Amino acid sequence: MESVPTTWIIELLGGLRAICGEVSVSRFRTQRCRLLLAMLAARPERVHSREELGELLWPDEDPQRQRLRLRGELSELRTGLGEDIFQKSGNIGVKVRPGITSDVAHFDHYLLTAVRASTPEQRLPSLRAAAALYKGDLLPGFYDDWSVRERERLKAGCFDVLTRLALDLETVGCADEAHLLRRELASRFPEQALPPLPTPRPPSDGGVFLEGLDGYYGREADVLAVREWASKPPKGERVLTLTGPGGMGKTRLSRQALPEAIFVPLAEVSDAHAGFFEAIHVALALPKGDAPPREQIVYALNQQDAPLLVLDNFEQIVTHGARLVEGLLKDIPALRCVITSRRRLGIRGETERVLEPLPHAPSVALFLDRARRARPDFAQNPSTLPVVEEIVGLLEGLPLALELAAARSVVLGPVQMRDQLTARLRFLVNRRHATSERHRSLRAALDWSIYLLSPELKRIFARLSVFRGGWSLEAAQTVCEGCGMEVLDALDELHSHSLITVTFDPETETPRYDMLVVIREYAEEVLAESGDEAVTRSRHAQSVEEMAQRVQVCFKEQGVGAMQRLLGKDLENLRRGMDWAERAESYDLLYSWLDVLGGKLFEGGHSSDFERLMDLVDGHMKDERALMRFCCLRGALLRRQGKEEGAALYWDRWLYLAEKLGDDKSAKWALYQLAHQCIDRNDVQGCKRYLSNLEKKGGDEFNKGVIKCRLYLLLGDFEIAKKLAMNCINDLTKNIKINQGEILYIIDALLQCNENRTAFNFAKLLLYEVTESRNTFYVARCLGFMAIALEKLEEIEDAYSAYSLAAIKHQELGSRFIAKSQQDLEDFLVRHKNAPKWGQSDEAILWNNLQVRRTYSESHK
Repeated sequence: MESVPTTWIIELLGGLRAICGEVSVSRFRTQRCRLLLAMLAARPERVHSREELGELLWPDEDPQRQRLRLRGELSELRTGLGEDIFQKSGNIGVKVRPGITSDVAHFDHYLLTAVRASTPEQRLPSLRAAAALYKGDLLPGFYDDWSVRERERLKAGCFDVLTRLALDLETVGCADEAHLLRRELASRFPEQALPPLPTPRPPSDGGVFLEGLDGYYGREADVLAVREWASKPPKGERVLTLTGPGGMGKTRLSRQALPEAIFVPLAEVSDAHAGFFEAIHVALALPKGDAPPREQIVYALNQQDAPLLVLDNFEQIVTHGARLVEGLLKDIPALRCVITSRRRLGIRGETERVLEPLPHAPSVALFLDRARRARPDFAQNPSTLPVVEEIVGLLEGLPLALELAAARSVVLGPVQMRDQLTARLRFLVNRRHATSERHRSLRAALDWSIYLLSPELKRIFARLSVFRGGWSLEAAQTVCEGCGMEVLDALDELHSHSLITVTFDPETETPRYDMLVVIREYAEEVLAESGDEAVTRSRHAQSVEEMAQRVQVCFKEQGVGAMQRLLGKDLENLRRGMDWAERAESYDLLYSWLDVLGGKLFEGGHSSDFERLMDLVDGHMKDERALMRFCCLRGALLRRQGKEEGAALYWDRWLYLAEKLGDDKSAKWALYQLAHQCIDRNDVQGCKRYLSNLEKKGGDEFNKGVIKCRLYLLLGDFEIAKKLAMNCINDLTKNIKINQGEILYIIDALLQCNENRTAFNFAKLLLYEVTESRNTFYVARCLGFMAIALEKLEEIEDAYSAYSLAAIKHQELGSRFIAKSQQDLEDFLVRHKNAPKWGQSDEAILWNNLQVRRTYSESHK
C-alpha cells in the first residue's frame, strides 16, 4: 500500500467527502461507515468512547454486537483512508490521528474566534471564513439523532454568522456587500431573515416607536408562524395565545402578523362581564340597538366566512373571560381567536406560543435603529459598537426595554447609557410619548403583572428575588416555605404569568428556574416593602447549605465533572449566601460550606471564592478537627500562590493536629504534601525526614514511590529515578485510582529522564481528564509539560501553542508558576528565533492549533 497522505479534510457541510490534495473519496461501503467518519471528524480533538459510538450508531443492538460492528466499520475506514487514520488510544476510545480535520471543526473555530473578538474589524475575517465554509446543511439525507441534532446546531451557527457579518459590514460602511448578504439571509432563512437597517431618520416628535410597523426586528419566525396558524389552523385548534412578560412585543406581533384581523383592545377592561362584549362591539363598529351586544356580535360574525379576532391584553380578565371566549367559539363555528396575554386561558382548543427575548443580533439592530431615529449620529464610530453590545446584553432582548433605552440617545452617549443601566427600572422610562400608560416605563408594565397575582403568589414571587443565577426546585421550596401556597404550584403559576423562565438540563432534564434581571429588580423592591427580607435571606443561606450537600452526593455518585457542573450553576447563590452569613456572623454555617465545598472550589479554579470562605472563618473555629481541615486547605492555597513559608507553617500545624487527634489518614496525606514541598524547595533532608515518618506509618506505596522518584532526581541519580517512574507507570496502567497531582509529578519525572513520548502521552490523557473536571491549575501544569515534550519531539508550532496557553492559564489563576511559565515561553522564543513569526495570543486559536492542526512526522508514530 502507498504511504498515507499527511492531511485529510473531511467535508461534511453539503455532503460527505474526504479530500487530500487531488485525492477525493466519497464512496464508503455503508451508511454507518459514513456516519462514523462524520462523528469522528466533526470533533477531531476528542477521544470518542467506543460505547458511546456503538450506542449512537446501533441503538437497538446489544453492547457486544455494537462492539463487533464498530470494529468492522473502523476497519473499512482504514481501508479507504489509510491504515493509520486513527491515533492509538487503546481499546477504550477512538480518535482520528493529528492531521485529519473537517470543515465543521474549522467552522466552529472561526465562529468562536468571532464571538471573542471585540470590534467589527477583528470579527470580519473570521466571519467571512466561517460563511465561506458553510456550503450546505450537515449530511443531507441523514436522519439519525446525532445528525439531526448537529445539523440544527450548525444551522443556528450559520444564521448567527451571517447575521453578525451583515451587521458588521453595515457598521464599517460596506453597504453593498451587506445588502447582498441580507438577500442571502432571506433566501436561506426565510423565517428568520434579518431585515436591512433602515436609513436613520428622526421621529417628528422625538418619541419612541412602539406601534409603527417599519423597522421590525427579530420576530420573523413568529410572524410567519402566526400567519400560518391563521390561514390553516390545525384541526381542533381555534385559539392561539401569544404569551410573554410585559414589554415582550405581543401586541406589536399580532398587528404585524395579522393586519386584516379584527383588533379588540382590552387593556382598559377590568371586568369581563361588564366590558368584554362592549369592546368587541366597538371594534366591529356595530350600531347600537335593542339587542344585547353579545347577540349582535354573534349574528355579525356568523355572517363572515372565517372571522378572526385579535383579543389584545387579555390577562386581567382571564378568570372569567376564558368562559366567555368558549361561549363565542361554540356559537360562532367559523370563529378563530388570536389572544395576547401574559398568561394562557387554559381552554379547550387553545395553542400557546411563548415569545422569547430577542436574539442578540436583532436586539442590536432594533436598538441602533431606534436610537438613530432619535439621534442620527448615535454610535456612528465603530469603536462604540462593543459598548452598544454591552447595553443590549444588559437589556436581555426585551423589546420595550431596548426601545426605552434607545430613546435616551437624545441626551446620552453609549458609555453614559451603559452606566445608567445599573438601575434599570429608574432609567427605562419614557417621559415624552408612548402608546399606553403601561408602556411608558418597564415599572408600569410590571405593576400590571403583579396586580394580577394573589397575595400568596406575590409573596413567593418576592422571595424568589433572593436568588442569583437561577434556582432549583429544592432551593425554592426551602426559601418559600410557609407562604401559604404549594411552591411547585406557585412556580407553575408564575411561569404561566410569564414572570419566571424554566430551562431543562439537556442530559438529565432537571428544571432550573430564573427571572429576567429587570423582573428580579422589581421583585426585590416588593420584598423590601413586605418586611419579609430578613427571613428570606436566612432561608436562602439554608438553601445554599442544602445545595452543598447535593454537590457532595453528586461528587460521590457521578464524579468530578458532573459535580463541578452542578456547583457552577449555584456559585452566585453561594456568594450571596456568604454575604448574608458574614453580616449575621454565622461562622458555623460558613465553616460547613468550607468543609464541603472548599476543596471543590479550589480544584475547580474558583480560588477567590475559596479564599474568601477561609478568610471569613479564620479565627472563629473552636473545634480542632475543623481547624485541622482549615490548615490543610489554607496551606494548599498559599502554596499555589507561591507563599511557601506560610504553606509550610499551616501544613505543619495540620500534621500536628492530625497526630493529636489520631487521624492516621490525614497525617499520611500531610506528610505526602510536606515531602513534595521539600523537594520543590531543594530540601533533601526535610524530604527524607517526612519520608521516614511515612515509612513508619505504612503509607501508600504508589505515593511513596512518587516521592522517592522525585528525591532521586533531585540527587541526580536518573537511573534509579527512571526505574521508580516506570514502576509508578505500571500502577497507573492497572487503573488504580490515583490523585491527578501525583500523575503530574510522574510526567515531570519522565521528562527529566528523557522519556518524552511516554510523558507526552500521559500529559495528553491527563489534560482531557482535568479539562473535564475543570481543574484549571492542573490544566496549566499539564500544558507546560506537554510543551516541553512537544519541543523535544520537534513539534515546534504545537510546543509554542502549549507554552503560550500554559502562561495564559497561570496568569489567570495567579499561581506560583506565573513567572516560570512566562520565562519558559520567552526562552522557547529565543531558542527558535529563526522559526516562523509567532506572536499569536488568542486563546481559542492557540487551542485550535494545539488540538486540531497537529501533524506528527512518521518517525514519531
